[in-house]
Amino acid sequence: MIFKKKLLQFFLYIFLLNILIFLIQFSTNKVYSKTYKIENIEVVEPYDLNFNKLEVIDKAFNKGFFELINKLILSEDLNKIEGENIKTIKNFVDSFSIVDEKFADNRYFAKFEVQFIKREILDYLENKNIYPSSPIVKKTFILPIFLDLEKNDISLYSKNIFYKSWNNTKEKYFLLEYIFY
Repeated sequence: MIFKKKLLQFFLYIFLLNILIFLIQFSTNKVYSKTYKIENIEVVEPYDLNFNKLEVIDKAFNKGFFELINKLILSEDLNKIEGENIKTIKNFVDSFSIVDEKFADNRYFAKFEVQFIKREILDYLENKNIYPSSPIVKKTFILPIFLDLEKNDISLYSKNIFYKSWNNTKEKYFLLEYIFY
């Protein structure tokens, strides 16, 4: 009887040890993406006899590439990349998809999703002596308060000039998202 009890305890310890090792192994591993994904790339082109869908796709690649580059590098380094040809940009594309497309008023509207090969982009930037950062979007809480000392007044929200004009300029490549409550 004592032998069975000790054997049962032994198997229980082994089982719990395996679960612990499993949890440690899978909870501490970091996942590194092999691609950069750019979503909601909108392209609008006139739809006429000269319409070429390959040109539209090239424009989507170009817009996606420059959106990604704006997220990765400093604005002062952008001049080193301006005017990059589409052939080079196509080499960075891993895959793409047309998420939505429609024809209306003799115009073609499309939304694309493009995935760029991370290693290729990083090597390209390194060859140009540009050192990128990680594109991580951060949400920031801001409570703008405007103090008018002459009128002895405090303005929040709708009466506050800072609140009204804070998000007037918003680009897809901005990495800070401001939250107002």
